[in-house]
Amino acid sequence: MCSKKDKGLTNRIIEKYEQTCGTIDLCHCFNNICKYSLKKFPSELLQLVKKISSHFGSSSLRRANFREVQKDFREDEFSDFLKVLPYVSHRWSSLLKSAKRILCLWENLEVYFVQYNEKEFYSLMSPKNRLYLELLSVLLDRINSSIKYFESDNHEFSSIMPKLHETFILTAKFVLKEENCSSDDNLTLCETILGLPWGNREKLQNELKDSQTFKEYFLKKYSDFRHYSVTQKEDFEGLFPIAQEFFIEVLVQLKDRIPYTNKILNSCSAIRLQDFKAEKWKILANQFSNIVLKNNMNSVQNELDILEFNFKDLGLKLASLSQNLIVFWSSQKSDYPLLSKLALACITLSYSTVSIERTFSILRDIKTPKRNKLCFASMEACLLIHHDSKDGFQVTQEMLEKLLK
Repeated sequence: MCSKKDKGLTNRIIEKYEQTCGTIDLCHCFNNICKYSLKKFPSELLQLVKKISSHFGSSSLRRANFREVQKDFREDEFSDFLKVLPYVSHRWSSLLKSAKRILCLWENLEVYFVQYNEKEFYSLMSPKNRLYLELLSVLLDRINSSIKYFESDNHEFSSIMPKLHETFILTAKFVLKEENCSSDDNLTLCETILGLPWGNREKLQNELKDSQTFKEYFLKKYSDFRHYSVTQKEDFEGLFPIAQEFFIEVLVQLKDRIPYTNKILNSCSAIRLQDFKAEKWKILANQFSNIVLKNNMNSVQNELDILEFNFKDLGLKLASLSQNLIVFWSSQKSDYPLLSKLALACITLSYSTVSIERTFSILRDIKTPKRNKLCFASMEACLLIHHDSKDGFQVTQEMLEKLLK
């Protein structure tokens, strides 16, 4: 589910979904954060990536010619030939991959465009564009790490908010004055930074690093850019205003699109039993009104009292199960019938639709035109086998015995 600012779904559907479980598609949100933040970059830079990607993607002859050009750059005959990767405008991770590959093949591309008289690319392959493309690659890497995290389907819902705090705080440290990022408590720090006037640039200006301080901080993190201060001094100085505006826009978009105040996201850490927070459990009970009815709130309080009394022992038991929350809370159904239901509900909440989309893609590979009569049970079995065989699928003796019965 996307945020309310994102097009494609009606507000009515979004509001109904949020009333049910209060979550959104975080991967989609980060893609949109990337989309709007990139508007701070010169538009010709994105056109560079798009044109080069399209140039080779639409012609097998051009790819073959480029392969011939690469032969002169190979260190030995066993080196792999690299191809220009496609850039799909609605998949922002593809922009990063394509930009990195273009940088890797920059010298090869320069020779190719001259050798095959592709004059429209002469001006694009400038030292300035190469430098700015390196900056684009570095900045996109920061957002892409979050996109990759939320594309994975093996994270527990209770671990999502710490990751969101991490993304916001580490980005804010680039642009905010040091005194605004001095707290050791990440939750408090994130709440403080979120409270800044991100919608009012005039008021926000007092909280931001000046251009020189930002430049020093940026070069401290990415020292590889320092040598450009000698070779491309004028272009080098133009990097930092773009980078600073990019980071500020990322923070504005993060605050606007990511549900940092979502009650379920902020309360579901209680199921990890790292500390006893009765208030968080009560918030979950109120949010999941389909699990805990209003007349059962007294029963929740009774279970919380028992949980508090046995909290240390339960924490040790959870640790002995290698922090497997599903196994642990499934085993507590008899002692904590309501709390276990709340915990399992939090575990099963989805933070992204990526895994569902990925399953549909796999399904197309399983149910081909030649296998169009596969029944639902067979397709489900194939999908489960595919999912469980990522690290290798082994047929056990027990499986064979069941099959032969």
